[in-house]
Amino acid sequence: MAQALEHAWHEGQLKPLADVRISPLDRGYLFGDGIYEVMPVYDGKPLGLDKHLRRLARSCDEIRLPLGRSIEDITAALMAVIEANGGGNQSLYLQLTRVGLEGRDHRFPDAPQTHLFAMSNRLAPIDADAYANGLSAIVLPDQRWARCDIKSTSLLANVLAKQLASEAGAAEAILERDGELIEGATSAVGCVTGGTLALPVEDARVLPSVTRALTVEVAGRCGVPVETRRVNMDEFRAADEILIMSSTREIMPISDLDGAPVGDGEAGPVWRTLFTGYQALKADA
Repeated sequence: MAQALEHAWHEGQLKPLADVRISPLDRGYLFGDGIYEVMPVYDGKPLGLDKHLRRLARSCDEIRLPLGRSIEDITAALMAVIEANGGGNQSLYLQLTRVGLEGRDHRFPDAPQTHLFAMSNRLAPIDADAYANGLSAIVLPDQRWARCDIKSTSLLANVLAKQLASEAGAAEAILERDGELIEGATSAVGCVTGGTLALPVEDARVLPSVTRALTVEVAGRCGVPVETRRVNMDEFRAADEILIMSSTREIMPISDLDGAPVGDGEAGPVWRTLFTGYQALKADA
């Protein structure tokens, strides 16, 4: 279980996480009315920071949540949290929520305000040897709402899917809708057939993943062909390789899906190429 580090940002200042106090009238608490981002930090530098902040701004626009401060001020707050927690490798969490001013009311407050909260966990090193054996996953029906392209703090369906995966001894729950691959409960998903990486279309059902975008960059450097298209579940289950991608776990191979081997039952050559390329991308960032 991830352990939060000591220092956080709240109400415009750096403070001990234990001293952060959030009103029960905050709409993030009452309604999940908020947006968040998680980004990896290597050697004190966030990877893909610009991409994460662009996605943050887009998600806020989609729910009509004002940022309430400049991108430069948000960046300064994040860097203050990283530095206060000793730099190195961290998992940085940023959350913006709509403030509730008078009571519980579904309607937006007349005077819009937002809370900015940021904290971090120590980022565990990637166990490349464990990844080389591949991980397990289960497939579940996608029971989330219709705007999964918004990185909302309303994550109950994801929480339930992830818990079912955990109880099954699996690393991830992969979600399908109407016979089509969507994404993981906490990750982007792709599959490899004949050396080509196929990724689902990023429509309203799929979060535009920063790690997936970085993986596509790596694929271009490494000569791995990529197709973005609709992927049906029959194709997915028959794939040579399955990959899942997330900010804190990078690129992971799935070797067991619903108890059946994927390909030859271990991490495949495309994963190895992309994983190695991703480490080079981190080093160059």
